[in-house]
Amino acid sequence: MLTRLVARGFKNLVDVDIHFGPFTCIAGPNGAGKSNLFDAISFLSHLSDKTFVDAARSIRGGDDLRALFTDPESGRIEFRAEMVIPPVGFDDFGQRAEASATFVYYELTLALESSEDGASRIRLEREELNYIAKAESPRRITFAHSKRWIDSVVKASARRTTFIQTDQDDRRGAVIRLQSDRMQGQDKTKRGGGSATGFSAVSLPRTVLSSAQNADEARTAVIVRNEMRSWRQLQLEPSALRSVDDFESPPRIDSSGKHVPSVLNRLSRDPRVADELYVRLANSLVSLVEDVRSVRVDRDESRRALRFMMKDKNGLELPAGSLSDGTMRFVALSVMEMDPDEGGVICLEEPENGIHPQRVNAMLDLLYRIASDADSEISFDNPLRQVIISTHSPAVVKHLDRDDVVFAVSESLVVANRRVRSVKFLGLPDSWRAKLGIGAISDGIAISYLKGLPLNSSPSTPERTVAARYWKQLQLPLDEVGEE
Repeated sequence: MLTRLVARGFKNLVDVDIHFGPFTCIAGPNGAGKSNLFDAISFLSHLSDKTFVDAARSIRGGDDLRALFTDPESGRIEFRAEMVIPPVGFDDFGQRAEASATFVYYELTLALESSEDGASRIRLEREELNYIAKAESPRRITFAHSKRWIDSVVKASARRTTFIQTDQDDRRGAVIRLQSDRMQGQDKTKRGGGSATGFSAVSLPRTVLSSAQNADEARTAVIVRNEMRSWRQLQLEPSALRSVDDFESPPRIDSSGKHVPSVLNRLSRDPRVADELYVRLANSLVSLVEDVRSVRVDRDESRRALRFMMKDKNGLELPAGSLSDGTMRFVALSVMEMDPDEGGVICLEEPENGIHPQRVNAMLDLLYRIASDADSEISFDNPLRQVIISTHSPAVVKHLDRDDVVFAVSESLVVANRRVRSVKFLGLPDSWRAKLGIGAISDGIAISYLKGLPLNSSPSTPERTVAARYWKQLQLPLDEVGEE
């Protein structure tokens, strides 16, 4: 779970400091910079697994390295990501890893360099991975949460050193050190120990975190790497959502929405969820498609194929290929919600696409269910999972809790003697983000954003929603709003 992201110098994120909750909606007009925030999250995720060049090419506009830097001349990007990680994970060799601490921060500074022939490359300047003390967690995890939730996710550390740190060497320059954080025998404590592995930053083609692949040597870094690799941006594609799986297909829905049948086939054998799996999925779909009777996965032994099927109230059974785009998007997200092994950060742009305006609320309710409930402790039916969406639609924003909405506001700044278009992310005036002292959107801008939205004749929406806050003002003509 990503609790805070600081990004400086990345695309139009000149100086961004944004705090996230289990569910966050980034709202604003097209072109404001919402997608660039998602790109920053994706870039960090890819950097935990790929070279600098490959990570850049994995995001929009990354074929041109200079396009990633706000100021290509000075050429510097800085990130700080504060996150809660699972207490247990596995490395690339299947070895079990137990984290020394579960509330950590990761800092990264990248520089842009040009060779004599004009080619550009990214150089690692600084990298640090460290824990945040448990005593600080109630203050640093800024969204509303219960004590039992925070006690279930934040594990104290007995360490007094960083997991990754940068030192300066007179001969080698910046040296990135991966500290030993060993998994020891059962008859010993898991205190870590041993010497650190040092890498000269000037020649590194990738982050040091991406090399943390052995739980026996660096167990906490392994879990942090796994957490960041799990951050993904869903781009649910109709053809992928409707695809037929074979018996060997990966049992996890990928970023395109592929492998719904394979995941359902796995969950149907999972004792934690198997008993009511298809009933729960059908009940979830009813909120979107009223005439759903049942759903199942058809297992074709002769072709070794798995197909998703839905039956309506008239007894007509339809394969995924005959269902609408919006229905299959809803199916994929519902399956993710029921999967106790689905964790990490899930980013989704414009979840309202393909959904009838009267059913947008059903989609948002589903997304809220996917996100962790910070009032209850983490368990198999409340996994450590986060949802971040973006939208330009006031119809989406009106249904959300006001604490969960962040507005992307464009601004013009001067960077290195040139004017650039930047963005800042602000919550509503009485939200928990506003209480952090980092600014808030004005009521006037929020009302202007929502103005003209078709509403019911009375404020029947829940008290905490954005629409309820501005109900009276939204009934006035636009030219009278400023007089309230």
